[in-house]
Amino acid sequence: MAPSADLDLDRLGLTPDEVSAAVWWVADGRRLSGHRAVARALRELGGGWGLVGRVIAVPPLVWLGGPVYRWVAANRSRFG
Repeated sequence: MAPSADLDLDRLGLTPDEVSAAVWWVADGRRLSGHRAVARALRELGGGWGLVGRVIAVPPLVWLGGPVYRWVAANRSRFG
């Protein structure tokens, strides 16, 4: 993971607005944002987190991911 200021956004095909709006996972020619990027990152961590990443990436949980991600993002200052 890297802060957007340290990345070549043009090379990744992302805009500053996109990286300001959501977390991104860019690898192997795939670009995932928001809850899908979080699920992918958790899978990469492996272990228990990897299991969580797999579980939240399948229906019906993946359908809830977008609204939950947007709520957490809008309220992230409350989480410390």
